[in-house]
Amino acid sequence: MTAPGPLLQQGDGAAPSAARSTVLLVLGAVACTAAALFGHAVYVDPFSLRGQTLPLVVLAAVGLLVLPLVVRSRRTGPDLGALLVAAWVSWFGASQLHGTPFPYGGMSADIARLTAAATKFSVHLGSTDLLVKGLPIEYPPLFPWVVGRVSALTGKPAWTLVGVASVAFCGLAVLVGYLLWARVVTGPLALALCALPAAVYGDPRKAHEVAALSVMVPWVLAGLARLGRAATPALSWWATGIVGGLLLTDYQAYLVFSVAGLLVVVVLGLWHGPRWPYLRHLVLATVTAVLTASWFLVPWLSDLLRLGGDGSADLFVPFEIQRDPLHLPWHGPVQVGVVLTGGLLLLLWHARRSDWARVLLAVALSAMTYRWVMLWRYHRTGHTGFLQYTDRLYDGVLVLGFVLGLAASWPAVAARFRRGGRVPARLAVLPGVPALAAAAVVVLGLGTYWDGQRLGHPDTPDTPNFARLAHARQLPDGGWPRYNAEAGHSATIPADQVRAVVEREYGRGAVPTVLSYDESLSSYLPWYQYIGVGANSANSLANWPHREAEVWRLSAVHDPKAFAQAATRLDGGSVDVFVLKGVNRWFMWRDVRFEKGQFAQPWFHTTLVGGNTWVFTRVGAQVEHTAYPR
Repeated sequence: MTAPGPLLQQGDGAAPSAARSTVLLVLGAVACTAAALFGHAVYVDPFSLRGQTLPLVVLAAVGLLVLPLVVRSRRTGPDLGALLVAAWVSWFGASQLHGTPFPYGGMSADIARLTAAATKFSVHLGSTDLLVKGLPIEYPPLFPWVVGRVSALTGKPAWTLVGVASVAFCGLAVLVGYLLWARVVTGPLALALCALPAAVYGDPRKAHEVAALSVMVPWVLAGLARLGRAATPALSWWATGIVGGLLLTDYQAYLVFSVAGLLVVVVLGLWHGPRWPYLRHLVLATVTAVLTASWFLVPWLSDLLRLGGDGSADLFVPFEIQRDPLHLPWHGPVQVGVVLTGGLLLLLWHARRSDWARVLLAVALSAMTYRWVMLWRYHRTGHTGFLQYTDRLYDGVLVLGFVLGLAASWPAVAARFRRGGRVPARLAVLPGVPALAAAAVVVLGLGTYWDGQRLGHPDTPDTPNFARLAHARQLPDGGWPRYNAEAGHSATIPADQVRAVVEREYGRGAVPTVLSYDESLSSYLPWYQYIGVGANSANSLANWPHREAEVWRLSAVHDPKAFAQAATRLDGGSVDVFVLKGVNRWFMWRDVRFEKGQFAQPWFHTTLVGGNTWVFTRVGAQVEHTAYPR
């Protein structure tokens, strides 16, 4: 391989050591948590102009602080700057949730499922599905597992922690990204790069995806790529393996999209220079990654081999694909197209002689190719392969490539100015130029993140304001968040009333298996559900179509005694409690109709709670009992 270029570390000791990185991670976890808790508890009306613009004012102050820190100390200045940036991301995100216990998005769709997983992990230490009893989790478990364990330790319901935890997780991801970047680039540049992924995709509803995007590219460069004449990558094999294992448990999609690119990176590493040290690094890192993720991978893979999967999750065609199926870099707004296209061109230019550019280009082209191949596959099978998520990865890579490409080009441009005797040549030798550039990129990147996640950001035809939805959601006890009048009203299932009915029947701490018209019931309570309400979001091991057929079969049993007996003998489990929506004279689960006579006494007890929600508890059902946070 060729020399790595002037922007990469040359063994000068500027990269944080393992001990220093550990200290920074601990400090970052404390700082991000404290900033998120403070922003959530103490703030002005987040809907007001002051509440909207205060984070931007603080961001400008952070930028002014970052600049002198980086100028003053090349070694510790960027570290402190990264801590400030991470804390700001956490504080700003939490400030937009001031007055509501809900996370971004309220309690619907993906965030409801993440919350349900966290609620399950508040009573289960090992892998367990967020809805179906007896199955391992298939959803990325790292973030909800952390929230669930915190819930168990603090005694606070997991659903009240997810909002604050998600923004703290986003902030900490910025710091982890910085630590990885600092292994391969100078401190000021690492600081600038760590702020960019959140600008590309910073949705706190999916903090695990934000974290994966922040970590993925620098992990590949520092842990898998052999840059320049180095015998092994910059990151040690054990650190590479641990980060890789955490990526597997946090969000696996970016690894899948990058498979072809990662193979190219490995082939390039084996082709140039001594092969044995590099191969040894890869093997040890792979083993470490698998061991780190084994608590998630082993149960899931073993049940996948035993039960098989229904493969229905990617049959849903979301609006992202319909709106922009190809997602080429020059599509979209002009300013975005300039950056993305510029990043692609700069990567192509530097790939002629720079290893880092080849690595980034391989990852970006791999994700693009995956998208286009899956689009072709969709026409043949109807399966999308989740291609709608690929653009987040290669857009992120191209934005990083744009900044890295400009940084790598600057010495040559400055030298040309110097030879020509022009005034801008002086900029090349001023010590504050890298710091000024880093501060500018940080402010621009996080300013974009601020604009996309603030409460005042307008809805689009495709995407609502997820911060506003957090204030619109009705509380499980029937109340409303503090600033609900400015956000609208979104009714929820009366979870507290449903729990009271169930515990009156089965005792305190009852954990029944339910058939519920609203699966967010399990976001508030660690109850099992025989089946969720959507096939596309279901665990593939649950065989959702077969379970739906079982519910239809059950609805056809009209004798109440036979109905109660049939509810205990469903394929895949039983139903102890029916939580159904009253519609005219029917009780509905999706399109399935149940009638009142099926729930007659003495086999069922019937209770009407708020929101025309009917709770039918099967008399004599043997349910689990456990203590859980309330």
